[in-house]
Amino acid sequence: MGRVLRLVRIYLFFVSCFFIAVAIFLLLQLQSNRSVHMSSCATDCPANVAVIRASDEKHDADRRVAETAYDLLENMDVEGKDLLYVSTRNITRLKSICTALTDCSGFNSNGWLKTHTRTNIIPSNVNLYIKQHTTKHDIKHPVVSNNPNHHEFGGRFGLFASEYFHMMDNMKIYSYDVRIGAEMPDVHDYKYGVDQLFISLLKKSKFNTQDPVEATFYFMPTRCFAYRRSHKDRAVGGHIAAATVRDIVNWVKVSFPYWNASRGSDHVYICSHDMGGECSQLADHNLYKNAIGLFNTADYSEPWFVPHKDISLPHHPSHGENSLPVLGRLAREGAMERTNLAFFAGNLKRGRVRNTIYSLYAQDSYFHLVHGYLPDEAYYKFLSTSKFCLIVRGFRAWSPRLLDAIWFGCVPVIVADWYALPLQGLIDWRDIAVFVPEAQVSKLKTTLTSLSPHKLHQMQDEIRKVSKHLTWNDPPQPFDAFHSVLFQLWTRRHITRTI
Repeated sequence: MGRVLRLVRIYLFFVSCFFIAVAIFLLLQLQSNRSVHMSSCATDCPANVAVIRASDEKHDADRRVAETAYDLLENMDVEGKDLLYVSTRNITRLKSICTALTDCSGFNSNGWLKTHTRTNIIPSNVNLYIKQHTTKHDIKHPVVSNNPNHHEFGGRFGLFASEYFHMMDNMKIYSYDVRIGAEMPDVHDYKYGVDQLFISLLKKSKFNTQDPVEATFYFMPTRCFAYRRSHKDRAVGGHIAAATVRDIVNWVKVSFPYWNASRGSDHVYICSHDMGGECSQLADHNLYKNAIGLFNTADYSEPWFVPHKDISLPHHPSHGENSLPVLGRLAREGAMERTNLAFFAGNLKRGRVRNTIYSLYAQDSYFHLVHGYLPDEAYYKFLSTSKFCLIVRGFRAWSPRLLDAIWFGCVPVIVADWYALPLQGLIDWRDIAVFVPEAQVSKLKTTLTSLSPHKLHQMQDEIRKVSKHLTWNDPPQPFDAFHSVLFQLWTRRHITRTI
């Protein structure tokens, strides 16, 4: 009898377990619009990481996704800092899950949700999505991993990435709605088009603010090139440009209190034409002395460029499909043999040093010097098959050939004394360019032939890394020319205002 009772108890125990399991199952099924279900972790996952499977059903987090913005870092990831793994590659679903989780600061395109997205950032074959609304786990000043691979940023960007993200979270720029000079139409030009592009990108960017009180900087959208080209005569056009800039500054001073609060020290203007800072010659002297200029013409020897405050622009606006950056990247990937030592195409009679180079090397088989215009196809071929590209001072120190060379992987040879190169400080140009003083062009061939194949390869590899920092995009991409210029501006933000 006792044996029968024990069997009955065992039977009832299992029956109870069965009904409890059924009840739990039904309760789980009744939870409305569940989007993720916990399952056991795969064998290659960390023990403390759960695996989540994303459901195909719509849920309330879709609404929150629309309200939460994410920054995209292409070919970047966070080393470690894993919160959960989600077995989906659907970015919309990953956003909805991350948005719903307080502890999620972002995710990568492989499905790993991250607790932190401001630390240990490294190059990767995945993309990183960073939640703009920071959580309690985000730190104010992020740092980059000590992993040496972070140098894939190019130049010194890996060292400054912490402050870069601080800028991304905090920088605000108020753009004055300038009507003065609006009747002068934009002029599209591959050399002087950066001012129009920058104005457009800033207006559409997250940095643009309608509240001048919260602004880090105040931007005067001067369209210097359009003003200059409003008249065919160079001198007359230059005077029109300077007068228009003067009128804009006067309007800002009279209409707003912000100029006088800092004597223009937190104000920014742009001129991508050759005249550069010379466009300020008729304006309030504080424009030249205090305001930050964004210029193509960045020459230490010229009085209108002040290197400690003004910024040398990545001066070539080419971007988009079939642009020079794209064609150059495709040419680099094609790995054409670089059989030519040095190449230059352009006016070899212009300026104080080009004619000397022409007379010394025009008949030298190591040099391909083309005086005058070269068709695009031939120009691209020489860029792709030359080891060095000569960047020689003409009327001004700067030249659009510099970025042509960078994009095609041709090592620039700078023959332009006192040229403040773009993004100096962020890019160490001695890692990617050869410098030959104007007075020593007779040693140009010796200098180039003495460079070892190993050193040349190192420079070409670094050029590949930094090229993205010198390239404009629409819309802008992380660490590109737009963000790099803004970052240099950000480092000049410590201004005391008196209202």
